Amino acid sequence: CSSDLAMTVRTDFETIKNTFCGGEAQILSWPLIDTKEYKDAYYPFEKLPANVQDLYKYNPDKAKKMLVDAGYPNGFKVKWLSSSMRKVKRLKKLV
Repeated sequence: CSSDLAMTVRTDFETIKNTFCGGEAQILSWPLIDTKEYKDAYYPFEKLPANVQDLYKYNPDKAKKMLVDAGYPNGFKVKWLSSSMRKVKRLKKLV
C-alpha cells in the first residue's frame, strides 16, 4: 500500500539510529531480522538493491507525493499503541 510505503520513506531511520541508539543499531528491512533463527534467510540492508534501500531513506517530499497518489492529499491520523517504557516514549517523539 502506498500509504505504508510513504510512512517508511517519511521516517528518518538514520536520525533514530544516531540519536536514540547512539549510532549502535542496524536499520532493518522487513520482514526478517538478523537473528540465529533467520540466519539463512536474512539479507543485510546494505546489500539490498538500491531501489529497496531508497524506501528506507528519509525523503518527506517523496512521502507526501506517495500519500497524494494513495488518495490522502492531507495525510491521515494514526493511533500508536505502545509500551509505556521511557525509551519507547522517546522513540515516538522521533518518529
